[in-house]
Order: sequence, then structure tokens, then C-alpha cells
Amino acid sequence: MDPLPPVDHPRLFWFAILDGGLLALISLVLSPRAASAVRQRVQIPTNRSLRTILVAALAVHLGEALAAGAMARRRGLDTRGWALQTLIVGFPSLVLLARSPIPNGAQSPTITEN
Repeated sequence: MDPLPPVDHPRLFWFAILDGGLLALISLVLSPRAASAVRQRVQIPTNRSLRTILVAALAVHLGEALAAGAMARRRGLDTRGWALQTLIVGFPSLVLLARSPIPNGAQSPTITEN
């Protein structure tokens, strides 16, 4: 069996911006004291809203990771690598995967008409 092609990675910029934002959000949710300190300087949503935003962001990343895993499997690529990377960084990884060439013998996406 041929080795799987390596997983392409988005630019470091995307990891810094998107994961930095998620880490900041997690910090605010887990530390009401930190959220209070930030609120003294700038307006941010309520603690409940911050939790809702975090849960929604994590759900979106999970959905993107599942989609990336399925797309990578159909293309004969590293399913686990693409899914994990997409879980971590989100849409930039999914866009890279969608734009990657389809290896010979892999399934290409098809649209069926009813």
C-alpha cells in the first residue's frame, strides 16, 4: 500500500488568529475574574453569551472536522490528519482540503440529479 500524501497546512497566521481567539474565549469563559477585568476596559458579551459563543464555535469546528474526515477518506488521503487539523484550525484547513488535487483512483465529488 502506498503511503498517504502528507496533510497540507494552512499558514501559521490562521492558527494564531483563530486558535488565539478560541483560547481567549476559553479563558474568559473559565475565569469570570478575567472576564470582569476585561469588562473594565472594553465591552464584551455577558458570561452566558460567551459560553454560548464558545459552544457554538466548538460545534462548528467539530462539524468541519467530520466533513474534512469524510472528504479525505473519499479522496484516499490521511483521514485522521485532515480531521484533527480541521478540528484545531477550522475552515482554512477545510478550504485547503477542498482545493487539493484528487489523487488517481480516489472518488471525486459527484452531484446527482433527481
